Amino acid sequence: VGNMAAALAAEHHSKGGDLLRDPSGVNSDNVVAENLAAMEFRSVLPVNEKVLRAATFYKLSAEDEWQERKVIVTVEKLYFTRIDSEVLVDQIPLHEIVKVSKLEPGTRLKINMKKAYTTQQQEHGFEIHTSVEGYNSGRLYLIKTATEPTADEWVQFLKAEVKRAVKTFTKITMIEEYQAVARSIVNHGFFQFVVTIFIFANFLANVIQVQIHREDYIFWVLDVFFTTAFSVELSINLFAHWLRPFFYDPWNTFDLIVVTVSIVSLATQDSVPGLNSLRTLRAFRVLRLIGRLKSLREVINALSAAMVPVLNAFLLVLLVTSIYAILGVDFFQSRGENGAELFGTFTISLFTMFQLTTFDGWASGLAEPIFSESVFITPEEHAEAGTSPECDGDTRVLPDTFVILFFISFIVIVVWTLLPVVVAVLLDNFIESATQSKRRAKLLREKANAPMPDPLDPLLQALTNWETNHDLSHRILALYSSLDPDASNAIDYQQFLEGLKKLHFQPTIHLTEEDCERITERHKLCNPDKTISPGQFEIIMRLQVRQFIQRRLAEALLKHEDDDDAAILSVFKHMVLQLDALNSRIETLAKLVNKETFRKVQTQLEDSISSQEEKQPVIEEHPDEQLKEPVRGVCALCDDSRAPYFCVVCSCDLCSLCCSAHQKQTATRSHKLRMGLRNGSGSRRSSSTNNSNTD
Repeated sequence: VGNMAAALAAEHHSKGGDLLRDPSGVNSDNVVAENLAAMEFRSVLPVNEKVLRAATFYKLSAEDEWQERKVIVTVEKLYFTRIDSEVLVDQIPLHEIVKVSKLEPGTRLKINMKKAYTTQQQEHGFEIHTSVEGYNSGRLYLIKTATEPTADEWVQFLKAEVKRAVKTFTKITMIEEYQAVARSIVNHGFFQFVVTIFIFANFLANVIQVQIHREDYIFWVLDVFFTTAFSVELSINLFAHWLRPFFYDPWNTFDLIVVTVSIVSLATQDSVPGLNSLRTLRAFRVLRLIGRLKSLREVINALSAAMVPVLNAFLLVLLVTSIYAILGVDFFQSRGENGAELFGTFTISLFTMFQLTTFDGWASGLAEPIFSESVFITPEEHAEAGTSPECDGDTRVLPDTFVILFFISFIVIVVWTLLPVVVAVLLDNFIESATQSKRRAKLLREKANAPMPDPLDPLLQALTNWETNHDLSHRILALYSSLDPDASNAIDYQQFLEGLKKLHFQPTIHLTEEDCERITERHKLCNPDKTISPGQFEIIMRLQVRQFIQRRLAEALLKHEDDDDAAILSVFKHMVLQLDALNSRIETLAKLVNKETFRKVQTQLEDSISSQEEKQPVIEEHPDEQLKEPVRGVCALCDDSRAPYFCVVCSCDLCSLCCSAHQKQTATRSHKLRMGLRNGSGSRRSSSTNNSNTD
């Protein structure tokens, strides 16, 4: 009981508990420490920045709760503070805001895997998108306002301030500003629609002109008009994306070639007659639609991706066809005029074999002429041979086995086998490329509608690659060492936030004070002064890793289309939930067991102390001195601040609980103990006894 009491006392006092107090009680020392710690490590609103506008709105927190926050906009930044103080919760540099848009009622927003938030009809607000490379690492901020006009007013105000801040911070020149305007014009949907209509109209004019075979003045005017319009569109596009971004898109290069050829042909049609043939290239203007219509662009991209495998298959067909062409020259060149005409040279023989692949009159135009130059049997020859012809007076073609094998083998190998392989390779790669294109588009849509990621996800992703439990602990300890360069074994929130930003993750990890409160479970997993020890850090990170795995499992379950795999993932998810529930029950049971054990030990200690007090002689008081409160040193065993007893042999102060344990242990049972008293001058007076009569 003495050993258990000493250990329990040390553990309880290390948690800030009182000596013989119920664990469920409230320690006033902890309350004071928390109040003092609340005044530390809190950034406040800078006083030297001019406030442009301030208002109180509701901000969606990382826990999917609308929290009332004060939004303050200065010349350089947008701040979020608490309502009752000027303590900063978060801040956004204005020049790093990518987009400010109105939050439309009825919009379904996937905040995280826990819940999908749907705005109601009476709710209005706006959303702020930040730069991925900036201070806030691409975080999305959702703000709810009271009325719709307020949301509209703040959206317009923030857009104007962001534009001013970007211009001030990046020092945009006048040319760059005009380029930004040109990009907005070129990328506008209406502008692209007008250009598409012009391309269709130009193609229709070319079709009508070719159909009626007329060179009227009206067609020349239309040609000049469309060439001028396309030149203006190309000039604006070239100025907006000068220079490297323009040529990075191959469709822009194609537009440049087509428009340049059109200008040259139009300018030199009378002076240089040889260049009149360039006007025929006007028909290629319609191909510019490929770069503007998404469906056509996807088809061309898929065909381009399948080009290399198809060329390899074509090369195999060409090799086999060339072999047959060489055989045809060797065997059929000397078979009369038809043989020389069809297989006289390699190129003629190769063309004949390609004609055979089309089945265009191959029997009457290719096979029979070769047969006709082979073995013929006339009626006289029939008589000499003792045979009779099928038709009297006609010649009959005897079959040539080699010719039959030559043509049939080519048809079987090339036409029936290799050419379908080419088509199969084309379809396979086309479908694969189209599928990848759809998958990329789906990923972009999912990314646009994806839930707000946890700021620690890049770090947690790296930690989830552990092999053993010891390996995970080693990784967490190495991470803590990088966050604690002074090896003080205690990092505060500021060191935690700054250390995470220095880690080489993309995007950069950005945590706010609200995030720190969330991951430490409202400061329950850290010290009262808001510092984090290595053991506490490991508990925090293991908890975050477990939550990260649960989120990944939920995401995989939502994205997976296979029913069998989805069922397996559902079982895993159910197992994780059951383990979490079991863990919660174990923690609750442990708290109950600890409380009951503490009460039993407390009762035993009280009985033991009472029995010792019955044997203890009464300590004489000294009326000649002003006796005050007992000496309150620090207990050497459990660091308790109330230690009225002193061991003469060990030369250490002891609290009441450790003093009782000191008396019960065999090694210290014979030590002399003193109970110190403090007089008015602060000197120590004590009554000395041995352990047989000590309190």
